[in-house]
Amino acid sequence: MEGNFELNIPEYTSDEISQKADETLSGYDSGWPIEVDLIVEKKYGLDLIPLNGLKYLSSTDAFLSGDLKEIDYDPDVISYRTRFSIAHELGHYILHKDSIVKLRINSYASWKSTLEEIPNWIWRAAESQANEFAGKLLVPRKLLIQSLVDYKEELGQIHELYNKNKNIVYEYLAIPLSKKFEVSQDVIKIRLMNEKINPFEYI
Repeated sequence: MEGNFELNIPEYTSDEISQKADETLSGYDSGWPIEVDLIVEKKYGLDLIPLNGLKYLSSTDAFLSGDLKEIDYDPDVISYRTRFSIAHELGHYILHKDSIVKLRINSYASWKSTLEEIPNWIWRAAESQANEFAGKLLVPRKLLIQSLVDYKEELGQIHELYNKNKNIVYEYLAIPLSKKFEVSQDVIKIRLMNEKINPFEYI
């Protein structure tokens, strides 16, 4: 099956994904949390449709329709996870629009069936790109750095730990920042690590 499946995923560099996220945020990056629902509906004209049981139907928290007109999401999923999933699907819309159209997915059942046909390496590449896009959209570098000033006093107490174990500092920051940006703690830690941010350079 995999040998007959023709689907090309564009090869984006991390900088190119950053540029796509910045373009998406233009006009909507005045503060946190990023209003991803507003971006989806107002900037791109996609409908956001709550659908109970979506995770059971499609094995995912959110779903970009094959006609590229709507993003369905499961309202029963915890809110920060829903925000990331919607941003992730928007990433597919922006990064993989042409590929999605070729799949001609018209139902949740056909999507689950298609997943079984897509070669793992293609699927992993597309998911990795969409995840990176979602992280950069919901936690922009500029706002992430600005937010560090709020924790100047607390960071001063653990300064010496940074050179010994960056992860401890990132985990410490992830708790309050995840609430500020309305994402998971893992998303914050990944953003800090991927951007190679030394918080003590900005406080």
